[in-house]
Amino acid sequence: DYQKAVEYYRKSAEQGYASAQWNLALCYENGEGVEQDYIQAFQWLNKAAEQGHKLSQNKLGIYYKRGIGIEKDLKKAAEYYFRSAEQGYASAQWNLALCYEKGEGIEQDYKQAFQWLMKAAEQGNITAQKKLGKYYESGLGGVKDDNKAKEWQDQAAELDARDKRRKYLEKLQKEGSNKHCPLCGGSLIVRNGYRGHFYGCKNFPKCKYTEDI
Repeated sequence: DYQKAVEYYRKSAEQGYASAQWNLALCYENGEGVEQDYIQAFQWLNKAAEQGHKLSQNKLGIYYKRGIGIEKDLKKAAEYYFRSAEQGYASAQWNLALCYEKGEGIEQDYKQAFQWLMKAAEQGNITAQKKLGKYYESGLGGVKDDNKAKEWQDQAAELDARDKRRKYLEKLQKEGSNKHCPLCGGSLIVRNGYRGHFYGCKNFPKCKYTEDI
């Protein structure tokens, strides 16, 4: 019940709870339980961001960069990315690195871009790891190291493959939730065996029905 969700988020948000303000902003952004309204989304994000809510600060940076619910302002975007990035939020560190790389809202500085990419990459941000590999490869940012370039690119590839596998299994599980065992009527779940992934009855071992994927 999205409308009930909005009702309770609003009650909490109006008492100044930053996480509720964030959640309410997302409802307005996505039009869930309330009419889509980017201006309202911006206003609630702003309230949460002023309390130091790092996800809201990063999202606010995106709003300013793209002109969502507010006039476009690259300088403000960089400012909010920085506030979030300083709190260790990897997505904001990535966004701030791009600002330094492109000179958007802030003076172009490849060394600063490199440093923020490093922070995001060390937290497992795949896009930052790929970009960092290119920085090491080209020497952009002041450090050229082919071994480091390969190391970060390999790590990004491994995490990327793992992420794709996770999404694939989630897709299979979602599809399986609509399937039922023809023997006992139980729902099918994704299992993994020596032949790879397959659907198996949730009532195993009482029911041993399986189905190839």
